[in-house]
Amino acid sequence: MIIMQKSFLPTLIECTYTRSDLLYRFSLLKEFLEFVFFVEQKNDVTKDLLLKFAQKSGKSDEDVAFLKRIDLSVFTKDSFYSALETLSEESKHIETMSLVLPVVLSDEALGRIGVWARQTIKRDILLEVDIDPTIVTGCQLVWKNILHDFSFNHYVQKQAKELHNRIKLSSVANG
Repeated sequence: MIIMQKSFLPTLIECTYTRSDLLYRFSLLKEFLEFVFFVEQKNDVTKDLLLKFAQKSGKSDEDVAFLKRIDLSVFTKDSFYSALETLSEESKHIETMSLVLPVVLSDEALGRIGVWARQTIKRDILLEVDIDPTIVTGCQLVWKNILHDFSFNHYVQKQAKELHNRIKLSSVANG
């Protein structure tokens, strides 16, 4: 069972870019396995059960596609809770980059940012997304406890003295 867990987490995070999505996928997997083992009272996970689960629960096509990617046959009624707990504990060691945005982005946009982060910063990284409307435009990243501020406010503050001098000179020239 340990081998399964070691190889399963990379498969799980391969298509997951945010910490909140990872937690959602853990709960989705748990919900599906409980459906198989306790609601349907089956011993084997099959594609038919996956389709039945999707119909009864109203899960999205994306959720079903995610479950199809995973080798669910390795889970048993007796071991799946401990396996999920182990995966949850292992996931806490995945490094996270905080991303503070002024607005909520679509899942597609966050996916593109996640791909960029994995290509640019680190292969196994998750985003922790927070919303702060005071940023207005741009974003802030926190990586390894260092703030990288790409917000409009930051650039205005950074150039405040020069902007103030230009406005002053402009008003003197026009006044």
